[in-house]
Amino acid sequence: MASSMQQCIIHGAGCILIFEYSYFYMQATTDQKSIIALAVKEYQQSSTQSTVVNALYHTIQEHSKNHFKLLWAIFDIIVENCMSNKFNIAKQSDSQT
Repeated sequence: MASSMQQCIIHGAGCILIFEYSYFYMQATTDQKSIIALAVKEYQQSSTQSTVVNALYHTIQEHSKNHFKLLWAIFDIIVENCMSNKFNIAKQSDSQT
């Protein structure tokens, strides 16, 4: 079972990724009802959630004694798993056709 610190870090990272995705989703759609609920669903159904949780567990175990390294490793995991990258990929494929 995860410690309260691990749970907090995992929940916080998930919230950041969901809010970041929601922001870009709002820019890409006129239907703005239930954007956060849709972002949560996307986060849970994609491989993003399991990838982030596994990476965070590993990082917390590896850097639990050095909070400075832990903080930067968490930032890296969040940046590497930004769900808004899907919008960038869609724009690139639209511009290539």
